[in-house]
Amino acid sequence: RCHLRRQVAAMPKPEAHRAGKQRGGRGAWRRRHRGMAAKEVGAEGGSVVPNASWWSDEQVMLPGGLMCPKPPPYAAAKPQLPTGLASAETPRLTAELAKKHASKDNLLIATYVNFNRLDFALTLVMHLLAMGNPHYLVGAMDDQVGHALASRGVNTFFMSTGLTTRDTGWGTPAFRQLGLHKANLVLELARTGVDCLTVDADALLLRDPFPYLRALPDADVLTSSDYLVATNGYADEGLEGRSAFGAAFNIGYIFVRATAVEFVKRWSKACHRDPNAWDQNLFKSILHSGGRRGRSSAPTAAKPGNPRLQPMFTTSEGRQLMVGVLPVSLFASGHTHFVSRMAHLMHTTPYMVHTTFQYGGAQ
Repeated sequence: RCHLRRQVAAMPKPEAHRAGKQRGGRGAWRRRHRGMAAKEVGAEGGSVVPNASWWSDEQVMLPGGLMCPKPPPYAAAKPQLPTGLASAETPRLTAELAKKHASKDNLLIATYVNFNRLDFALTLVMHLLAMGNPHYLVGAMDDQVGHALASRGVNTFFMSTGLTTRDTGWGTPAFRQLGLHKANLVLELARTGVDCLTVDADALLLRDPFPYLRALPDADVLTSSDYLVATNGYADEGLEGRSAFGAAFNIGYIFVRATAVEFVKRWSKACHRDPNAWDQNLFKSILHSGGRRGRSSAPTAAKPGNPRLQPMFTTSEGRQLMVGVLPVSLFASGHTHFVSRMAHLMHTTPYMVHTTFQYGGAQ
């Protein structure tokens, strides 16, 4: 109840409420916008359908007179992928392939799946195509998923992993091995020369992230986070502040420019040197180090440019990579989206939702 009161208080008051003379005044306005209660009376007299994580100031009527908030753009019907296409041999990842599918300004989105997660990849691709972004590649971790992706017209390449085609299970030895292959993939992508956003297949893309990335031309590395606090509040859509660098990074959603290839090489080597370590912990620890012996690269005072980008990893040439933490409200974890509902309270749509903190598939 307290959460609903805060939510209602945060919503902008329409002219009808400010005037207090239309649609029943203040009380009616508050009742309409408390639409999370299943039996709440809506503007047209029907029951209001609850909606946990999408905010809208418009309502639509469903069959039977039920009212619900107007659906978000990402709920619209998606373009269907073709079926039954001839499935040629799945190509390997090359610079030519990466640049063929990258945008004109060298941006690419990549993910990877085994056959058990085929539906995840198809969902991600359909979301991208619906938002008008065809600049992606999907890594096929086994022959079965490679043929399935190719037969649907998905831009794909083969990753030789030798891992199970079934669910790896969180924290299992296969899960740890998956981290090694991910580090290898990010390194191979950086070596192609593209600036790549690599996402886990369970990180749903709800808005085109390219405009956000283009607004950060000085960023060498951007990462999502497991931090549960929006360091700059809900009125700010920029990168997280300095305190977010002390929280756990989450590499389910990382943007790495080709300029950071030396860092990725160090990270990949560290993963193979200690295969039982968690890849994202190593990712963060390597960012705090550098290419030269004894040189530490903990975040220092920000350089001119975006003040929320921190200089961290020092290359062998003495240049520090500029690193940023993506906003936890708009590049959300399962907790910040479904529980804290940060984007909802901001009255906006997140760029992505990584379904972390969701334990149904972790058994």
